[in-house]
Amino acid sequence: MDIQFLDKTEFSVVHQAFIEAFSDYIIPMRPIEAQLREMFTRRGADMAISAGAFVNSKLVGFTINAMDSYQNVRTVYDTGSGVVPEYRRRGISDAIFRFMLPALKDTGAVQYLLEVFEENIPAVRLYEKIGFRMSRKFAAFRGVVRIERRTDSSFEIRETVPDWNYWARIWEWPLLGKILLVPSNEAGLQD
Repeated sequence: MDIQFLDKTEFSVVHQAFIEAFSDYIIPMRPIEAQLREMFTRRGADMAISAGAFVNSKLVGFTINAMDSYQNVRTVYDTGSGVVPEYRRRGISDAIFRFMLPALKDTGAVQYLLEVFEENIPAVRLYEKIGFRMSRKFAAFRGVVRIERRTDSSFEIRETVPDWNYWARIWEWPLLGKILLVPSNEAGLQD
């Protein structure tokens, strides 16, 4: 197995690994290449701090990272991680994270955030083993949206001011997991 940063990897290779890794995910994720590229762009993905594991030149596991400031702290966050099914339970995600850690620390970031469905027990266990602690829970909902077209004019459109305190509880930030990138006995990340 060869682990390397993904800045020199063709995006189509990342896309193929993503599709395979999420083929049996809790929520079906089958974006076409342009949709995945747009998602990573929107989330600020930086392939120079993202890494993947290759076996016989095939990308079999990856962690796509982005960097920003969160609560005035330089933060790396996981915008998507996965391992293709036939390579799971071989320590690939752990190896990728440990490979990335020195470079992530070199960016000046002091924390790493990610989110995971608590039903994804193997991932939760992996993140706890690495040293992540749960910092927040979100409710996730599934359903079918029906749009009804109305022909009457019994409704009005008006501008409202969002209740940001309410919406802050359900948006993408802050995420579920948090790990400090500075050496810490608690997080098990000594140099």
